[in-house]
Amino acid sequence: MPRNKSGRAISAVGKAILNWIDKANEAVEQSVRFATYVNARKPVAQGGLGLTRERAALMAKELTTNFEQKGEWGNLINAWYMFFNANVQGTARVARALKQPGVQRLMVGVVLASAAMEVMNRAIGGDDDDGEKHYDKIPAHERGTFLTLMSPNGGKRVRIPLPFVYNVFFSAGTAIGSLFDGRNSAGTAALEVGTTLVNASNPLGNGNDLLETALPTIADPFYQHAINKNWAGYPIMPTNMPWGLQKPDSELYWPSVNPLAQSITSWLNEVTGGDTVRAGWVSVSPETVEHVTSALVGGVGTEMGRVIDLAEKAALGRDISHKDIPIVRRLYAESDPYHVVKRFRDNLLKVEELEARVEALRSQRKGDEATRLIRDNQPLWALRERAKNAKKLATTWRNLRNKGVLPEVQDTRSQAMMREFNRAFIERVGYPGGLP
Repeated sequence: MPRNKSGRAISAVGKAILNWIDKANEAVEQSVRFATYVNARKPVAQGGLGLTRERAALMAKELTTNFEQKGEWGNLINAWYMFFNANVQGTARVARALKQPGVQRLMVGVVLASAAMEVMNRAIGGDDDDGEKHYDKIPAHERGTFLTLMSPNGGKRVRIPLPFVYNVFFSAGTAIGSLFDGRNSAGTAALEVGTTLVNASNPLGNGNDLLETALPTIADPFYQHAINKNWAGYPIMPTNMPWGLQKPDSELYWPSVNPLAQSITSWLNEVTGGDTVRAGWVSVSPETVEHVTSALVGGVGTEMGRVIDLAEKAALGRDISHKDIPIVRRLYAESDPYHVVKRFRDNLLKVEELEARVEALRSQRKGDEATRLIRDNQPLWALRERAKNAKKLATTWRNLRNKGVLPEVQDTRSQAMMREFNRAFIERVGYPGGLP
């Protein structure tokens, strides 16, 4: 009985929270509509538009998405692509607004201001230990959808979400700024703006590739799991290095993992014949479980889960980061430690690819071409021994960590080694993803 009562109490609290959130959302939306109607009805002499009741009501109704407005196939398409109707109406509404000279002048100002902010943020953010600027470690997706204010304190930043479609103009200014400060080439800058435009206006929703974009919304989380990228292009879970001991999926998770999901997946791996270094019949990353669950319960369910996790951590005295706090995690961010690992892998791969190309030419007895290839890529070729040593150390330390030997010391040394190699790569080869 106590368990049943406890379960009913938790369910009641959950329903009450959902009901409160729903009413709060509706109150905000309806208050904006009402204010629009009042100002539309107000006489021109008093600063209003002087519209009739019918026209003022229509303006208020279409201020945001009008879900009564849809075509013959609207319901069917919306069942496959969740935000199709909202995206179409939003893009059309912005297109109509852009016909107004005042809006056009405002967007020109947005482009110029964002270009200046791009240069300012790179200067304020400063350089990381690996020689790469903190601002440049922000993913392109975030730069195109948030107004970012960098702090001079190690990659910390405040970010404000930008409205869809209008964010394309902010992204254009950021791209222009990146040309002045040398972060991007003209082609890369144009690609960033084009990607932002497609993501903002595509009624099918954005995806990591064409296949994900074409898939129905319900299939997205499963495809994202297959390619290990969420909707923003971030890795869903960490991956094993191509070398060294390969950990099972149940042991691949971020430090901020949900403890309950981590316990369940570890237990499943163990009872099906696995352990911390060997996969069982059922070995799933807790990050995958969280990702699919979040997609199924939606935004409100995900936020409720975060509130519950936050309360649990506070009650148990566990460390709480900004990512654990709803709303704060949206408005504040820090440099992602995984970026160092990803950059290290990319740089190492470039050195190994050059070595492989040279060896292939030599095996084909094309010594002159091999020599020419080395000469054209001398800075990269000079990193061969350093790359081999770095790879060897990374393999050794990763194996020690997987066996549970001094994990904290290993992580610190491994990160330091990777940062050192990344810095050497920048000094010899050039700046990653941009101009040398």
